[in-house]
Amino acid sequence: MMDQLVTLKIDGREVAVAPGTTVLEAARQAGIEIPTLCNHEKLFPAGLCRLCLVEIEKVRGLQAACATTVRQDMVVHTDTPAVLHNRRMVLELLCTNHPLDCPICDAAGDCRLQDYVFKYGRGESRFIEEKRHKGKAIRLGPAVILDQERCVLCQRCVRFCEEVLDEKLLGVFQRGARSRIGTLDGHSFDTPFSGNVVDLCPVGALTDRGFRFKARTWELKSAPSVCTLCPVGCRLVAEGREGRLLRMRGRDETQVNGGWLCDLGRHGFAYADHADRLRTPLVRRDGELRPATWGEALAEVARGLKAVLDEAGPHAVAALGSPRLSNEAAYLLSKFVRAALGTNNVDSRMGSAFPAPAQATPADLQAADVILLFQGDPSEEAPVIELWVKRAVRRGGRLYIVHPRRLALGRYATLQVQPRPGTASAFLGGVLGNLDREKWGEVPEGWGFAIAGYTPAKVASLTGCAPEAVTEVAAAFSSAQRAIIAYGAGVVDEATVAILSALGRATGARLLGWNGGPNARGVADMGLRPDRLPGHASLDDAVARGAIKRVWGAAAPREPGVAAHDLWQAVQEKRVRALYLAGADPLSDAPDPEGVRQALEAAQFVVAQDSFLTPTAALANVVLPAAAYGEEEGSATNLAGQVGWMAASMAPLGQARPHWRIVADVARALGALGHWQYASALEVLAEAGTLIPAYRDATAVAGGGVYDARIEYQVTPAEPEALGPWAFEGEGDLALVTGPVLFDRDEVAGRAPMVAGRAPEAYVAISPADAARLGVSDGQAVEVSSGQAALRLVARVSEAVAAGTVFVPEHLGPGNVHTLGGRPGVVARVAIRPV
Repeated sequence: MMDQLVTLKIDGREVAVAPGTTVLEAARQAGIEIPTLCNHEKLFPAGLCRLCLVEIEKVRGLQAACATTVRQDMVVHTDTPAVLHNRRMVLELLCTNHPLDCPICDAAGDCRLQDYVFKYGRGESRFIEEKRHKGKAIRLGPAVILDQERCVLCQRCVRFCEEVLDEKLLGVFQRGARSRIGTLDGHSFDTPFSGNVVDLCPVGALTDRGFRFKARTWELKSAPSVCTLCPVGCRLVAEGREGRLLRMRGRDETQVNGGWLCDLGRHGFAYADHADRLRTPLVRRDGELRPATWGEALAEVARGLKAVLDEAGPHAVAALGSPRLSNEAAYLLSKFVRAALGTNNVDSRMGSAFPAPAQATPADLQAADVILLFQGDPSEEAPVIELWVKRAVRRGGRLYIVHPRRLALGRYATLQVQPRPGTASAFLGGVLGNLDREKWGEVPEGWGFAIAGYTPAKVASLTGCAPEAVTEVAAAFSSAQRAIIAYGAGVVDEATVAILSALGRATGARLLGWNGGPNARGVADMGLRPDRLPGHASLDDAVARGAIKRVWGAAAPREPGVAAHDLWQAVQEKRVRALYLAGADPLSDAPDPEGVRQALEAAQFVVAQDSFLTPTAALANVVLPAAAYGEEEGSATNLAGQVGWMAASMAPLGQARPHWRIVADVARALGALGHWQYASALEVLAEAGTLIPAYRDATAVAGGGVYDARIEYQVTPAEPEALGPWAFEGEGDLALVTGPVLFDRDEVAGRAPMVAGRAPEAYVAISPADAARLGVSDGQAVEVSSGQAALRLVARVSEAVAAGTVFVPEHLGPGNVHTLGGRPGVVARVAIRPV
């Protein structure tokens, strides 16, 4: 391939680079430093700072290395007297009005201007006049502070907004020495990605409100880690001092988040320092939870579980994990339930479906020619996905959206479809049934009968969408070469997962889903499901069962366990008497919270391990304090099946222990047979790899890399009736749609100050037509009722909501939206009245 490279000389050194490479990039590849303030590898060259000027033989004048493309036999000089004089002059001009803030600047020790002045500057200032003064400590937005005096006008922040976010949020105002960075029309710089401009700033002009004045950069200890607050699993660098995490920064990589972080991932970790953290075990005595030692708590757990096992057998005990658990904790919970308790009663779903096999990565989206965004709002659920989708559209890809609300990404869509709540699967059935048979052949086996009769006209009558929408989406798949089906939190039933998989198989489209929670894919891979063994092996898989018997020293049960959505009824019917809840808070997260409450109160024995005394944990017999993010090491598997490693940057608060260790401690206290004495999470992951081939070498991620652990498994076809409209319940004439918002008040990240401060007031979004009909105005207090519960919320009149529906976000308070009703297969109807 050398004949396709461009050869040039830089400072006498011969360099061969790809065509289109800039002189600056070529110099970097050769190990030659050319200073620059405005250039960044993830932004287009701008040539603004003029620090990178170099001499090129046979070219008149100095040239900007960042904006000059290499040519064959080019000869470049980076350290001639003219070049060095230019650098000194530019730096002297920059320092003319730059304040001497280094002793109090967050960027001190990590400032390019500071470094370049020491290396290339004059050494002393010739300037004796008063410096020009500009704004100091300006609150640019909820997360960013601007110091206009420190700004070097590199415009990285402005270019990030325009090139990456595709939004005009920041700009340069006035001229000459009075030029300054600011927001357009004085609006707040309120974007979910605002913190990235702090990482991009080469000086201390932009600082993070959450980190400001907390530490010097040289005091920080850094470790590669991953974010576990949404299913993307962004790669980041965790930085802390004296045993506590202080900030997160994006890690330079290309497959997951491309180096960018959303503000939830940047600031959400701070929940670990919340005053309400559990610091000691709690045991219920005389009707109250009282502090206890670990020995006392573990003995009580063993006593309570043994009592139920002796009285009613292993199937009277069930465990519910959380998609927030690490892979190691999930694996040990699966092992504990199956090997120590003797049942398959283990699950991790909170009113959601297990994701389909992962077939694409986030970065694959940028090259897709067709993207079907189904029942997901990346802006609120998986923000970095939004950036990849925007890049795909800018490169010529077509975006089709199927969602009950009109999304912000809709301005990029070729077509946006808003099916009635509970009918989205029927729309997919229509697409599958109207594909070009000449190109794709027959639909996958088992689906011909299911989609029979799903003509565009029938789909239109069911969904309220235009018949042409069905044929247009089907035609898009027929012409696509690199299609991706991206689905989100609105996919809550197994039937929809099944038809998504069928559509993918029928068209060659790859699936990428983020339903279910941050590590939903990882905990399912580890066996937190009642119908599959670790690695998604069937319960009667002889090879998997043999491996389990060899590694665990106990046989896995054959009878399928109780699924999470049936668990609460099973408890009330006394078929299940004891519950073990690992990081799970079903009272806050699951549908039918009243049914969950009744089950928790009816259970004979309940154990909860968590970082906080959640509403669920408050009803337990024993509460075991668990470590929070940053306090325990472990792995997590993102939406694409990519495994990343979470670094332990600080010690657990109080007596809290890592989730995986708590499960092992409980197993030993119960007298479980087999190996339960683990030295580290890596040892647990290594054992899991002996049972799950896709994770065989996953321990390699401890060094900070990315490991592909995608598992192919079969998704059961749906019955024909599963594609039909969902049933309705409740008293009212408005269909209720719920879903997450990025900044909320949940029991985890919602406790972080920088997250809670950005959470909106609890609201209900209603269409202008319905608002006018009901006499509701924007900002007015209203009551939303379903007959079984009522919530008092603030009305937001929004054209994003279709007539006949309302949207109430989850986890904003003051009450739980799930009390209004609704669950997979059932849509709640509500009424609204002004109060």
